[in-house]
Amino acid sequence: VVGALSLFFVHKPKFDFDLTGALGPGDFPIIRGAIDDAISNLIRDNAQLPNRQVVLLDKSGNVDESLVMYPFPQAMAFVTLVKVGNVEEKDGLFGFGGGSDVYVKLKVNQEEIKTIIKEDVAEGASAEFNQRFDYILDEPIDQVLQACVLDKDLVGSDDTLGDASFNFSTIANDEDVMLDLEGSKAKSYITFYVQCMLLSPWHPIVSPQTDRSGSALPSYLLAVRLGNIYDLPTWAAAGDPTYMAAITVGDQKKSTTEAGYQLQETAEGEAVVHALPASQRQYRFPLMKVEDEEVTIDVTSRAGGGGQPANVGAYQLRLDNIRSRDDMSLRDRFALDSGIEMDFHFALFGLVPKETAA
Repeated sequence: VVGALSLFFVHKPKFDFDLTGALGPGDFPIIRGAIDDAISNLIRDNAQLPNRQVVLLDKSGNVDESLVMYPFPQAMAFVTLVKVGNVEEKDGLFGFGGGSDVYVKLKVNQEEIKTIIKEDVAEGASAEFNQRFDYILDEPIDQVLQACVLDKDLVGSDDTLGDASFNFSTIANDEDVMLDLEGSKAKSYITFYVQCMLLSPWHPIVSPQTDRSGSALPSYLLAVRLGNIYDLPTWAAAGDPTYMAAITVGDQKKSTTEAGYQLQETAEGEAVVHALPASQRQYRFPLMKVEDEEVTIDVTSRAGGGGQPANVGAYQLRLDNIRSRDDMSLRDRFALDSGIEMDFHFALFGLVPKETAA
């Protein structure tokens, strides 16, 4: 039985359209470009991973719509940008070489990261980076890393030295990936070292892994999803407040936005703060170990007129209590230290090396 449909684009789609036929407004490049950008941005913000649209087919309440909208991830990838080789010179002037100030923009879905800048790289030489970037891969695992190599300029826009991409589903664990840069006049190339790890909730045998430099990789991933808040006292429900939650695991801390919750009342008059999609999405924490680690959730509220946040309550849980369960998952209504209750969903995954390409 299908209870819901999850609709999304893995990559940003391209459009070809004709609004009215000959000499219509869509035939002018500026107008056509603006329309294309508006449509693309609308889809990106609403239906390109990690964003999704959910069609709920089962109206009985048995389907958790938020879990369909924000499912648990499938894998983690640890990508070391090794180098850009045979660099093309872009900063020369009147035939005199000036080298290139090389950096790379890496993009997976909507997450874009810029590397450090390697200055004065001579023509034909290599820009050595050896910089690692960690990615949590949502469903499906068939996702692409896009690399754009640029030369940093002090004046004007930066020069593009070339582009390259690869699909994570084609990469085995511990694999060197060398790609020619498209658009490069100097036959430049880019080299990565990629380690793909699958996420398993079924008590996998987790062995410590290291990257190429010898630095330790995470062995676990904790996903935390926040739900409704119940049994609010009068002081916590007065003044049209907004609610926030901060989740802390070790030295990692992530917070919801103030727009993440909405105060409502049940037919019986009970004050209930309903979690909106912004707060129901998962908060994810890569972990080196689970032993002796705890997750702490602090909930605060702020009156509609502003002012300092007021403490609503806190909850603390040892991660060993999650790992001891059959599927390393714990989902229930928990009492904060103030007595106020809140829905939490904790899920723990072990990282297992991906031995062969999918």
